[in-house]
Amino acid sequence: MTADHKAWLAPEASRFLLELDLEHSIAWQGDMLTVPGALPLVLKLIHRYELTIDPDTPLIYTTASWDEKLIADYAVRVGLSSEAKSLVETMLDQPQSPRALAGVIGFVRDSKLWSDPIRAALIKTVHEPVEMHCQIDALRLLAEHGTEEAFLERVVAEGASADLRETAFRFLIEREHRPTIERSLSQLIGDEQSLRAGETDLPFDSTLAWIAKIRSDFAIPKLVELRGKTLDFRLPRICSIVTETLARIDRRQAARTIKSQIPRAAPEWKQAQTFIAIEQERTAKIEGIQNTEFENILARLKGATSMQQLNVWCEGPTDVPVFNALLAQIPETPKVYVDFVGGWPNLLAKDPHSFERGCKEAFIVMDGDRGRDFSRAGSPYTQEAKDQERKFVGMPVEFHVLERYGIENYFSREALEAVVGRDLTPFFPIPPDVKVDEHLKDSQTGALLYKKKSSELVAQFLVLDRDLSGTDLAAIIQRIAERAKALADS
Repeated sequence: MTADHKAWLAPEASRFLLELDLEHSIAWQGDMLTVPGALPLVLKLIHRYELTIDPDTPLIYTTASWDEKLIADYAVRVGLSSEAKSLVETMLDQPQSPRALAGVIGFVRDSKLWSDPIRAALIKTVHEPVEMHCQIDALRLLAEHGTEEAFLERVVAEGASADLRETAFRFLIEREHRPTIERSLSQLIGDEQSLRAGETDLPFDSTLAWIAKIRSDFAIPKLVELRGKTLDFRLPRICSIVTETLARIDRRQAARTIKSQIPRAAPEWKQAQTFIAIEQERTAKIEGIQNTEFENILARLKGATSMQQLNVWCEGPTDVPVFNALLAQIPETPKVYVDFVGGWPNLLAKDPHSFERGCKEAFIVMDGDRGRDFSRAGSPYTQEAKDQERKFVGMPVEFHVLERYGIENYFSREALEAVVGRDLTPFFPIPPDVKVDEHLKDSQTGALLYKKKSSELVAQFLVLDRDLSGTDLAAIIQRIAERAKALADS
């Protein structure tokens, strides 16, 4: 078709779509769809000849009818007007029927359209108490756009259907959500019936196939215990899933586990288990030899430029050894340069760009003493903290404010007692909004039991996974380690 013909056809198609009154002429009655007979042909003409429709809002009404991806292709090719985008948001939030809602969700998926109102409408859809197939599609979209783990946990607990709950559960597993993984493994260890139910002819079609997605070493102790149970109950397929999962996390550890658990295996299994252990040891050695020289070369290359560094700025000098000690507990974390800002006044006075100089990315982690409003629920950022956060927008700098008064508020009783040398039970739990060195006072003499300069000693007794599990500080440390690894590998 010539350009002149297209120039004539586009406004004619636009006019025709308006005459069809698609808002009312497309309708679902149960499973029955009513749609203008000419609509499919018009949509195919628009797609075939790459016409531009104005206004484009009638196209959005067609998303409620069927999914041929023609409208999504149009949105990707031409884009949508603000009115059309607003209509998508409205149709998601106030759908005419579950079938119509499913069509609009499919359009959002295929067109990659996204906005805060779309997110809110999809959350509303997932939370609907009545089961709808499109809830799973809505949940997948939310997961792709980084929905909060707390939301996924709620869906696992309250989702309208078993499939929806299972989908949310698998997303948490894929995100290595520690509470979900540890809780699920613990439940499985004590549930022989569920273990036996997972023993199917096709292991990765098993109800327990989610185990194979675990990649974090915090799960090793429970996986080891679970593997022992599979030997006790003679469940070879589940045993294989757990064994391979352990091997992917730490092959040498897996070999040691297999060897140590041979006495628990059935007599006819013992020889095979011995061979499996030997094979895992051999594979671990081969992988070590293959990787060593290349890793050394990479390490030298990484050290040749300061621009590979990830810089971390904490609030004060006594915080530096704490960050270093906690980061050292995450395996294979490259060297991270940790320095201190010198308190909120210095942060306010500094040029924001000074934090990104000499590095590819930077983290700033400030105490909550001036950055959190402890008088309000959830301790939101203070205006001062919000102002600082805005300064770093568009820069390779992540800005965080601890949810507690200072880093000392995260110290465990055991770690503090090891340094202080006395029982601190009466002082625990430490409130999140107090200054710790003033909180830890002898009730009789008023003497301070702890001083900030002792943080370096306390840091030696802190265990990240045990003492800080579930805290925002632990999440920040993990995030720093992830970015350091990513930058080192780039």
